[in-house]
Amino acid sequence: MEETGARRYSREERIRAAEACERLGVAETMLQLGYPPSRTTLYRWHRAWLEGTLASMNRRGGGSLFTDEQRKRAVERYLENGCDNAKTREELGFPFASETLSRWVDELAPGARPRPRVATHELRAECALRLARGERIADIARETGYHRETLRRWRDEAAGKAVPYHRGNAKPRAKGDVPMADIPKELPQDPKELVRYVGELKRRATRLEAEVKHLELQRDVARETARILGKGHAGPKGLTSAEKAELVDALVPAYLQKDVMAEISWNRSSYHYQLRLRDKPDKYAELRVQVRSSFEASGGAYGYRRVKADLDKDDTRVSEKVVRRLMAEEGLVAKTSRKRRRLNTYQGETAPAPANLVARDFHASAPNELWLSDFTEFHIPAGKVYLSPILDCFCGELPAWSISEHPDAELGKASLEGACEKLEEGEHPVTHTDRGAPYRGSLWVSTCERHGLVRSMSKKGSSPDNAACEGLFGRIKVEFFYGRDWRGVSVAEFMAELDGYLHWYNEVRIKASLGYMSPTQYRIAWEEEHRASIVGNVSVTS
Repeated sequence: MEETGARRYSREERIRAAEACERLGVAETMLQLGYPPSRTTLYRWHRAWLEGTLASMNRRGGGSLFTDEQRKRAVERYLENGCDNAKTREELGFPFASETLSRWVDELAPGARPRPRVATHELRAECALRLARGERIADIARETGYHRETLRRWRDEAAGKAVPYHRGNAKPRAKGDVPMADIPKELPQDPKELVRYVGELKRRATRLEAEVKHLELQRDVARETARILGKGHAGPKGLTSAEKAELVDALVPAYLQKDVMAEISWNRSSYHYQLRLRDKPDKYAELRVQVRSSFEASGGAYGYRRVKADLDKDDTRVSEKVVRRLMAEEGLVAKTSRKRRRLNTYQGETAPAPANLVARDFHASAPNELWLSDFTEFHIPAGKVYLSPILDCFCGELPAWSISEHPDAELGKASLEGACEKLEEGEHPVTHTDRGAPYRGSLWVSTCERHGLVRSMSKKGSSPDNAACEGLFGRIKVEFFYGRDWRGVSVAEFMAELDGYLHWYNEVRIKASLGYMSPTQYRIAWEEEHRASIVGNVSVTS
């Protein structure tokens, strides 16, 4: 037997209902028999009776009320009607629910049904305002993907009619409001009735105008909040006091101040306190200029720690927290890294490779003890540019570099020759590279032998073995290359800008690991201290 609610129906009762439905129709059958409680159940019994399967139906009725052809036709009509659920149900006349049609569309045409947009505060206010202005709810539902009852609930909530949502709830009315159904469509002949009729229409119009004005205020509050906080905001509750004051100032020309402040649940005393704070002179006005100047001088490479260290050099004593807050208020954000494609010059084991003497220990106790080298590529619209620097692991200084349009052995040799020109007598640094072809050729090998350099190589395909050089390339590309529009820049102009940046990197750019000195400044200070210690030792010996 089938169970609907708390009642179970026998096979005889179901057959009797199906036969009556054939003779009398659905409504008359339910009226005379008093069961079943829903039309859907009766339709299912009648269809099973026609197919001869009613006697074998299980407790839930078995099978589906609709054939595959009906389901397919419903989905086709739904797509032809522009995904209008109500119009499709009206045209077909099938007794199915909206959820049933949605399920059919997801099964037979996946992805065709529009998905609801995120119900932000701004979207709710916008939909409520459109409904109040008389737009068709079917159009809004189709555009947003939300159910009509949801849109009505948003409208009622925006109008201050906070009623718990239950499907089938009667729509609340304002006190003294006369339903439109109770207002005659024709003008009454009795003068007293006519006066009452006109008065009621005026009162209704006044209430509707106030409701529309309130909805417009909610929409504008949502828009201003989105402008201040960005998309995906959680409504005015996420605003700080200063941001609320900014929002009130933006909306007061069009709305009363008390209405705006009531909408964002704010009081007048807090607003006027923010105005007094705003009128006070900014005690950090001069410091803001210095922070921005230091940040811009670094090309946007400095974060708040290095900006503070740069200010300390000018005897501007300020805490890191203040610098960080000022940079956040001014919108100064240091450049960050991103995924990059590595240049690969490996061409196989063309010659015996020297041993890895570095073993990932990239520290040196004096200049010109340990050098690293590698190639990196810059791809701009005008073409490709390649850089081959020599990195001194003592302080991160670049003794030499070469820039070219071709990643060949001549590029590597040029940078190595430039670095060797700065060697003092008796200096023979370990020169570590990867296993790229330029470092296996005769030009590189002969240059190393002529200047007494000790060669060292990474393992095949092991970039961590030359991690310090890879890190250098990452910093160069973050601070100099990424985030800039290189359209219209020729290869020659790009090379000149890159060369200027590398000079700035050596001589100006401060590093926290060097006590906030540049690599060149650190090396000069070390050499002076080293010479002074040597002179002192000689004097003591004498």
